[in-house]
Parts: sequence; structure tokens; C-alpha cells
Amino acid sequence: MATNPEPARMDAIAAEVTQWDRLKTECTLGYVMWAIWPSQDSLWGKPNGRVITPERRTEMYRSFLAFGIQNVKNDTVITVVAKKSWIKKYHQVASIDGLKPSDIPTLEWTTLGKAAFSRGEFCPLEGLGRRGGLGKLYEEQTKKIAAMQRELERKKAKKGETEADVADWKRTKKEAIKYETATRDRQMLWALRIIDAGERFDDLD
Repeated sequence: MATNPEPARMDAIAAEVTQWDRLKTECTLGYVMWAIWPSQDSLWGKPNGRVITPERRTEMYRSFLAFGIQNVKNDTVITVVAKKSWIKKYHQVASIDGLKPSDIPTLEWTTLGKAAFSRGEFCPLEGLGRRGGLGKLYEEQTKKIAAMQRELERKKAKKGETEADVADWKRTKKEAIKYETATRDRQMLWALRIIDAGERFDDLD
């Protein structure tokens, strides 16, 4: 009687996944937060050149609105291969589940890192869909901020309002614009897992 090869095949796949996860853990330098939008388009899509359609961007955008921006999770972290000498500080931890963006340092380049980035050597291995969704979120929020700015510029005293009233209104509106802008920019940050690319002696000269 013939045996079913499917369980053995699935066990082999599971073993490969487990080994890959172990290797990733061993090679991980740590985690940083980085604004994935706006950023240089040329950095994205080299290893994974999928076209992110408008429909896909909208789908991701709607998921962010419905469920929040899941930007600090083991399941959604974006992997980047980089050299240890490129980045000043990492958050070294076994898991980022349960952490907040403020728990993880924002990416800061060393002199070597700035040079490598300018050469296009800092390349995310994934995250096109997430970046597309954040791009649409950025665009929608920018429209909202622009509308608030136009409202500010057009504000004139209405009947019964004093110049002091208008000044107070404008001050409040400016604070609201500042808040919305900071919120938009903060939401563009995403957790990156930095995989060690290794060093050569001439890299450190």
C-alpha cells in the first residue's frame, strides 16, 4: 500500500522554516525605526520588484484605518541587510511584539552608513505593500493639512469678532496644523530588522 508523501514534505518545509528563523535571529544586529515614506523609490523593489497597484495601496490604507498601523510587530517588521558600521544604535531584543515605536531608536547613520546609503547599498528586502499603504495615508493626511493651511490663510474677522479673537483662532489653527503634521510624519516610521551583512577590513579603513 502506497504511503502519503505529503506529511513528510510538510515536515521538511517546517524544518526549513525553523532553520531560517534561527539563522535570521543569529544574524540580526537589532532593530531601528525608519520613515519608509517618503523615501527614495530607487531603494525599494530590487529584490522583490512587484508592482504595487492602486488597488493594493488602497487595500493597505484601509487596513491601517481599520486596524491601526501595525508597524512594530514581529510579523510585519521589514528586513534590511546592512553592515554594523553603518548604523549608530540598534535595539537588541529577541522580540519586538508589545513594544512601542518610542522604545526603538530611530535610524541614525554613521559616516560610513551615509556613504553606503548615497550609493544605494541600503536596500529593504520587503515591505512594498506596507510602504504603498503608508504612501496613500501620507497623501490623504497631506491633503487635510493643506486644507487647514488654506483655511488659516483665508481667515478674516466675522461680524462680532475682534482682532484678538482672530489672533486666538489662528494660533489654535497653527497648533492643530503642527500637531497633524507631526502625527503624519510619526506614522511613517516602521520597524526594520537589520541583518548583519558582515564587514571587510577595507570597509573600516
